Amino acid sequence: MRPDGSTIEIRTSEPRDFVQLPLDLNSITEEERRHRLAARKPKVKQIKEDIIDDNFDIGQYAQLWRTTNESKEKVTKIKPKVFALKENTNEKDFSQEVDKKIKPKMGT
Repeated sequence: MRPDGSTIEIRTSEPRDFVQLPLDLNSITEEERRHRLAARKPKVKQIKEDIIDDNFDIGQYAQLWRTTNESKEKVTKIKPKVFALKENTNEKDFSQEVDKKIKPKMGT
């Protein structure tokens, strides 16, 4: 690729990249020359300042955690099943009654 933008085609077995030849600064206008020379100069780096915000309010984040008292109140308690004893029963009758309720019947 020539400085004026024209190209020369050359047949090759593999594709090649474009090679751009340097521009002759004497052949361009003064304004364009200043613009191109300014583009070559190193850019001034801007220093970024980190802004530290010290206005932390813990109250804004209170909904993210709960105290132990609040969690106990809101958790539903699972009550274990309690089998009532009949007044005139012995332990053997009670264990048979519990087994009937807990163990599924065989064959069903």
